[in-house]
This record gives sequence, C-alpha cells and structure tokens, in this order.
Amino acid sequence: MRQKLVAEFLGTFMLLFGGVGAIVLTATGTLDAGLLGIALGHGMSVMFMAYSVGNISGAHFNPAVSFAFLLLRRLPAKEFIGYTLAQLAGASSAMALLYFLLPEAARKVNYGTPGFFAGLDWSRALTVEIICTLILTFVIVRVGTHQANPGAPLIVGLTIATLIFAAGPLTGLMLNPARAFGPTLFSGEWKDHWVFWVGPLIGAALGAFTAEFLKDRNHAHA
Repeated sequence: MRQKLVAEFLGTFMLLFGGVGAIVLTATGTLDAGLLGIALGHGMSVMFMAYSVGNISGAHFNPAVSFAFLLLRRLPAKEFIGYTLAQLAGASSAMALLYFLLPEAARKVNYGTPGFFAGLDWSRALTVEIICTLILTFVIVRVGTHQANPGAPLIVGLTIATLIFAAGPLTGLMLNPARAFGPTLFSGEWKDHWVFWVGPLIGAALGAFTAEFLKDRNHAHA
C-alpha cells in the first residue's frame, strides 16, 4: 500500500510540476510554450510517470480516475481514500516547489488556477469538465482492459494533451480535482472550486460506465 501511495504522490507531483510548470515558465518570458506546449506538458508528464510507476499503482494521478475504478469495484474504498490524499499531497507539493522557485511568475499566471474563461458561466464550465473527463476516463478504462498494453501511457497522455488543446481556453480544463486543488490552495480562489470536483467526478463515472457497457457488448458478440 505504501508503494502505491508514493507512486500516486510522485505521479501527481510530476503532472503539476510539468503541466503548471509550463504555464509558469511562459510567464517568465524564458519559454513561449503556448497552448500546445502547455497541453503537451500535462500529457507527457502523465505518460512518463505512467511508464515509470504504472505497474505499482495503476497510474491514476487523479481522484476522478480513482473514483471511476472505485465505482467499477477495481479499487477498494480504503485505497481510494489513500490514493486521493496522496494525489492532493503531490499536487500541493508541486505547487509549493513552483512557488519557491518562481514566485513572481506563479503569481502572474494565478498559479494556474482554473476559472470560467471565454464568457462561460458555471453551468457551461461544468459541462466542459464533465464531457472531457468522460472522454478521458473512457479511454483509460478501455485501454486498461487490454492486458500488458505497452502503448497505454502514450494513448492516455495524448488524450490529455488533445483535450487540453481543444478545451483548455474555456476553463483551463482540469480533468482532475487534484490539478485544480494545488493551484487553488495558493490562489485562494475557492468560490467556484466545486465545479472542478463535481465536473470531473460526474464525467469519470459516466466514462467508466460507458466503457463497461461497451466491454459487455463486445463480450456478447465475441
């Protein structure tokens, strides 16, 4: 259990250090990552860490993904709680390091905190998070059904990058409550924080059940 929690901590730490780090570095003027670079920063961070520790914990790095596997009875409730706490700790630690290294740049980009951009209200922002997390979770569950799939981390990483590239300008596109929690812990903007928990959790549940439904259909026609 300890190894799993450390793996989830490290994976979530790298997700924020690589993803939010790309946003923060852009603010310094030393890196012009752009939306594509930021999307790849998130996706590649997950990919690298999934290859590194996926065989230990399953490479969730996301409370919403852990919630999906809890609903599918592939993750015990005790481990779900432990995973979530480890993920939140990893996210917070990554933000603390970024703030220590580049405090002015971190403040300039509001620590990578999510929000309602492009004129969205909370209902539209919630919809964006639900739909995109549904897609991500669907991919994770379906790819994960293939035993020893060496391409799974690459597929998941590219899915994350694609979704952020497509919808990042709308909310920042969290897909992940831990990704929202770390930055908000430093910015203090808690008013709409619930959207970035409720949206991903609903999306993860829908994605997981959709993936399971298709798996059953495939088995029925096998």
